Amino acid sequence: MAATRLIVLIAAILLVGTAGPALADRPSVGSNTNNFVAHGSTSAQGGGAQQGPSRGASPTTAIHTTSYSPCTVSICANVNCPPGSHPLLATNSTRGVAVVTGGIVCSATSGGITNTMVTRAFRQVGVPTPSLHIQPVHHTTLVNLKTDFYATGTKAFTKTVTLLGHHVTLRIHTDHFTFTFGDGHTLTTTEPGSPYPRLTDTHTYLRKGRVRVHLATTWAATYRIDRGTWHTVTGTITTTTPDQPLRITTATPVLTNPGNGDG
Repeated sequence: MAATRLIVLIAAILLVGTAGPALADRPSVGSNTNNFVAHGSTSAQGGGAQQGPSRGASPTTAIHTTSYSPCTVSICANVNCPPGSHPLLATNSTRGVAVVTGGIVCSATSGGITNTMVTRAFRQVGVPTPSLHIQPVHHTTLVNLKTDFYATGTKAFTKTVTLLGHHVTLRIHTDHFTFTFGDGHTLTTTEPGSPYPRLTDTHTYLRKGRVRVHLATTWAATYRIDRGTWHTVTGTITTTTPDQPLRITTATPVLTNPGNGDG
């Protein structure tokens, strides 16, 4: 009988010693945008498994993070992210030690920089207002004559700003031009026009009178963060020249050097 009690006691001890941690002691995961923290309460102690907080030991916490960095052109050259997002290189680490590269992900932010922030920077940088030129000169043209219109000061340029400690490079360029001719007609084109004799942006007035003309230039931009890939800035900027007066008149034939009679 004593032997039977001893065997039951030994079996009970073995069952308790080999049981896993309680359900409440198993890791739980909470996440945010850039990292997750796995909370676990098991740890090695005296060569055996801890059986939970009831044994008096403090639970351990394993910190796992995922960091993102701008993707270089050589790595992300063939990555096509949805509009408004950027390719980022993800690296997983445990307690600051990188353990695995998490691959390439598409994110609407890079280093905390949002599209709205880049658009705001584009508008704050500002763009010039190109000058409008008209030929014939002296603000006078003729009915049924191709009047030439062109813009100068339309050269693309680059600006670099700093957002949240990152260098953001903006490539700013003209997108299109809209000439308003003052007689109810307009011309929208990607060409800024050119002076005589290469006439690209012209308009023919059909009746004499006086009009006021102006030019609206729409600027767009692309950007990259640090040495990342290039993306399109959301939104455009339009500048408009002051109105210029233009007089449309008819030509009167005038005979000059008539000779002396019979020719």
